Amino acid sequence: TIMTGVHLDISHVDLKILEKNEFEGMRICGTKLAHEINNPLCIIRGNIELLKQDGPDENFDKRLHHMEQAVDRIVSVVSRMMETSSLRVESSQEINIASVLDQALLSCMAKKGATRQVLVEKKYESRDYFVVGASGDLVQAFTNIIFNAFEAVEESELLNLELKIWLENDLVCIAVEDNGRGIDARHMPFVYDMFFTTKNPNESLGLGLSFARTCVYRLGGTIDIFSRPKKGTSLVIKLPLKN
Repeated sequence: TIMTGVHLDISHVDLKILEKNEFEGMRICGTKLAHEINNPLCIIRGNIELLKQDGPDENFDKRLHHMEQAVDRIVSVVSRMMETSSLRVESSQEINIASVLDQALLSCMAKKGATRQVLVEKKYESRDYFVVGASGDLVQAFTNIIFNAFEAVEESELLNLELKIWLENDLVCIAVEDNGRGIDARHMPFVYDMFFTTKNPNESLGLGLSFARTCVYRLGGTIDIFSRPKKGTSLVIKLPLKN
């Protein structure tokens, strides 16, 4: 049973509109990325100017620390940008959906599951459904989605995570459901926007769902998000089954 509530569906959006929006998203992404990098660069430059004027005075260690933090911020922004928004140049291949979903889950458990309670329930109709595409991209897309489920539940609370795979006509359907805080209705129109996040900007760049949507779109698939505040979120992906 798929959750009802606030619903965002891109399955019937005109492809030309999507392409136009993707181009606009890239423009906005470039602007926001420049902003994210420019701020720490200003900190570095300002401290260099002060050191030129004052030399290594009693504030030297403090200024050096500020510059180190600024450099770490730049490295973090660039690395996360590359990790979550770069589609790999990878030849198309047969992808086993169950294996890819399991791989994404293991990745998230390794990063987030060691210090918290997580109850995972898998409802796989079959482990033998295949699609065609770049497996690395799909692993990253699923990882981003599952990671969001982890983030939707406080670490002190139990995360109920349900993973589903079923066949619907000639489509492989994948659902990731959580019992988290849900998505506020006013935020729903922006969840796929690059750099949109309701989390601490130091913890998230807001690229996860943007990347996932792009990956699914290029595989000829669709994404639906169903969410209710304080009741959880269900994200459903449908991909063309390999003939």
